[in-house]
Amino acid sequence: MTACRTLSHAEARAVYDRIGRGQDTQAFYEDPALDTLVAHGDFGEASTILEMGCGTGRLAERLLRDHCPPKARYVGLDLSSRMVEIARDRIASFGDRAEVVLTDGRLGGDRPSASQDRVVATYLLDLLGDEDIRAFLT
Repeated sequence: MTACRTLSHAEARAVYDRIGRGQDTQAFYEDPALDTLVAHGDFGEASTILEMGCGTGRLAERLLRDHCPPKARYVGLDLSSRMVEIARDRIASFGDRAEVVLTDGRLGGDRPSASQDRVVATYLLDLLGDEDIRAFLT
């Protein structure tokens, strides 16, 4: 069996820095799965949400605006400085309820020290190598 090649963290960063806001044009295929996630994720009971690979912050905005309790806190992580910039702008109106952190791409080491009761990773795992997936799941 041939292993699939995945992007290195530096390669992924370069791709998503280049894509920027263009990522939002993918809503036509992302939204049906996100609708299912939101419908079954019980975000109305969430106190802290962690999103790995938050991209442009579209899901964060949707959750905080329409589905999470007013005191819920959101933390998004991304390795692309461009995506972090866009996401921070998008969720700025939520003040200290929302934070987006630029990471180095190592999923295990980038998690906040506080606990989370919802962890979300949409359209991320297929981009990761085995080592990163193991770090994410442990």
